[in-house]
Amino acid sequence: MREESVRLGHANEWLHGSLHEPDEAARGAALICAPLFEERKSAQRALVEFARALCRAHWLVLRFDYRGCGDSAGDFDAYSVPDWQEDVREAAAFLRARGPDLPLALIGLRLGGALALRSAGACAAETVALWAPALDGRRYLRDVLRRKMVKEMMGQGQARTRRNDCFEDLEAGRRLDFDGYAVTSRLYRDLAALVPPANGEPSPRRALLAHVGPNERLPTDLTAWAAALAASGCRADTVAFRLPPFWSLIGYADTAPLAERTIRWMEEER
Repeated sequence: MREESVRLGHANEWLHGSLHEPDEAARGAALICAPLFEERKSAQRALVEFARALCRAHWLVLRFDYRGCGDSAGDFDAYSVPDWQEDVREAAAFLRARGPDLPLALIGLRLGGALALRSAGACAAETVALWAPALDGRRYLRDVLRRKMVKEMMGQGQARTRRNDCFEDLEAGRRLDFDGYAVTSRLYRDLAALVPPANGEPSPRRALLAHVGPNERLPTDLTAWAAALAASGCRADTVAFRLPPFWSLIGYADTAPLAERTIRWMEEER
């Protein structure tokens, strides 16, 4: 397989991407939507390994950074959810140009899962695979703040951050620092409004919702989201993996079982 660094989008707001191209004819095209904040850094190795595994299975794969993130142009605080959904569409258009006759799959981790699902209709993606998806933006913000408080307690003996104060600051239009990322009031509002597509909205033909946690019991919200997708005509499958939260770890976590199961699901009759 071949790996190539690519630049897509506009001259001043370009996106950095990594294209993984198989030596043999591709069976499909896959766009990987990374998480945001510090989760992107922790998940980088797992997503690179997954992209290479997909490529070995004869998929044309593109990984990319949203504007203001990673190696792409722009400052993080200048963008928000609609901008990153536009980036998903831009990356999908690039991938389609490379393989115009290939069926398109979107794979998203955490908030990348929410962006993938909300963009699937506009991208005309046939399948979407969501790893530990953060489909409820408000709940995701609460979880991020909780981790921030835990880190402060471990490092300083007490938490300087109070969750209610943080939400009050964001409601008042003040910025909040999340581990070096400036969360603006606009981003806060857009994340709070981020929910799964409603019944009747465009949805992919197939979706995989993968839970990752300390046990293999599916959380109720994940099964509810799968049911909502099924009601819109999507074949929604769920699966659970007993794996650590690799998107928030410093060390290495073996995510091969998750990657292998996802590839098998993607290769099932389409």
